[in-house]
Parts: sequence; C-alpha cells; structure tokens
Amino acid sequence: MKINKLLYLLFCTFACALLLGGCATQNDKSLGSAAISIQSYAIKAPSAGKIIGLISEKGERISKGQPLFAIENTKLDKQVKDLKLQIAKAEADLKRMQQGTPTAVPAGNLALAQANVTAAQQKAAKMNDLLAQGAVSRNQAQAAQNELNQALAQLQAATSVSVSFHPATPAQIEAQQKLIEQLKKQQAALLIQQQKNEAPSPCTGIITDLLLANNAAAAQDQVVLQIKAVDTCTLTLKLSEAQAKALQKGMAVQLKATDIPAPFAGSITAIDGTKVTITSEKKPEDLKDGSKVEVSLAN
Repeated sequence: MKINKLLYLLFCTFACALLLGGCATQNDKSLGSAAISIQSYAIKAPSAGKIIGLISEKGERISKGQPLFAIENTKLDKQVKDLKLQIAKAEADLKRMQQGTPTAVPAGNLALAQANVTAAQQKAAKMNDLLAQGAVSRNQAQAAQNELNQALAQLQAATSVSVSFHPATPAQIEAQQKLIEQLKKQQAALLIQQQKNEAPSPCTGIITDLLLANNAAAAQDQVVLQIKAVDTCTLTLKLSEAQAKALQKGMAVQLKATDIPAPFAGSITAIDGTKVTITSEKKPEDLKDGSKVEVSLAN
C-alpha cells in the first residue's frame, strides 16, 4: 500500500508539473498591455510650386496610396506629353514599315486614252447619223460603237492606280525598334521625376486639416494637409531585459482590446533596449486613441 501511495503521489506531482508547464508556456506568450496611439501624418509638398489636383476636403476618407495632390511642373509635364506622342508616332511608323509602304503606279497613259475616247465618240456619232440616212450598214455603225466601248475601257484602266507594297529592310525595322526602346526609356525616367512631384496617402485615414488650397503656392516640405489613420496604430511596451532579448523585429503579435471582442494582428517594428514598439494596420476603426490592449505573441 505504501508503494502504491508513493506512486500515486509521484503521478500527481508529474501531472501538476505538466499543467503548470502548459500554463507557463501560455503565459510566456503574453507580453503585457499598453495604450494604443493612432498615428497622424503631416503631408508635405515634395517640391516648391503650385498645388494641383487637390480635391479633398476636411473630414474626407482616403485610401492608402491614393494621390492627394501634385506640384505643377509645366516643363516636365510638357516633356511627358510630347514624348508620349513621339512614341505613338514611332510605333505607327514601325507598323507601316513592317507591313510595307504603299507606292502608287499609273497603269497607262491617261492623255492618250482620253484622246482615243474623243475620237471614238466622234466616229460613233457620225456612223449613227449615216446609219439613220441609210448611207452605212448596221454592222459598220456597230463596229464604230465597239471601238468607242474599247476606248472607254482603256480610259478607265489608265485612270485606275495599282498599289504595290514595299516592306522596309530588316536593318531599317531594327533601327526603328531601337528608337522606340530609347524613347520609352526616356519616358520611364520622366515619369519617375513626375511621380516625385506627387503626394500619395501613407495610410487609410481621415483628413483632419487642410492648410493650403488647390492652385496655392507651396514651399518645399511645407505641410499641405494632415491625415489621421483609421486602421493603423502603435503602442510601446516596457519589458524586462530577458523578455526583450527573446524577441525579434518582425515577429507577429496579437492584440486584444478590452472593449472589442475580436483580436487583431500586429508586428514588432522596433526594439530599443527594453522598449518594444508594435505596429498594427488591422486596427478596428471604432477602437479609440488611448484604448488599452493586451499583447501576446501570435501562434
């Protein structure tokens, strides 16, 4: 009996250890809690110049990556437009070169054919008059009419144009293709410059303030409008050295607000000693600035 009791006690001790170990594992995933901070962004003019395309209003919702405005650069914009037309023309020329260039070739001597028709008309008219007077036979009049029909057919052939197609040589086609490639490279470089004058939204959010209006002059880096994110938030945890060392930038975490049942995802974006910054782009929109959330490592 004593041996059985001893075995029973050992079994209970082992089971408790397993249970406590499981709890410890679960607890190890918890990193603590902190209040979230909803990010605001000051959207600045990328260069000096006139603001164009600013059609947003205060309180308007915008999407991440949505163009907010641009700074006008008339010289650059004209270069982009002109280059687009050059490429279109060069591609059309290449197509014609590959298909062949039409060349008009006269089918006969037009002046001579017109003279023959005039003479045949006069002869036919005269023979018809003589036929009416009984001076010639019907066969003679018909022969004159046949000559007129033949002269008219020759005139029609002389006025028609035959077209022959002469494709460009392989060397000419290759040179045209290289020209198009060069123009497109220039276009790509200009478009990159043009995009630098545009201001896209860094987040999905709400415009909270408009500091400049459309067509207003802006200095480089001057704030044009402000946006508050609706789905992005950050928070900072103060951990022990051991906890912080066990973490890595980019690790996935799960956040759970006390007043919202569904958890949402985030990730560790910075570790500075024992200070760990977490960012989420999945924040529920109705979760307010300063709300407290529990943070744990994702499974």
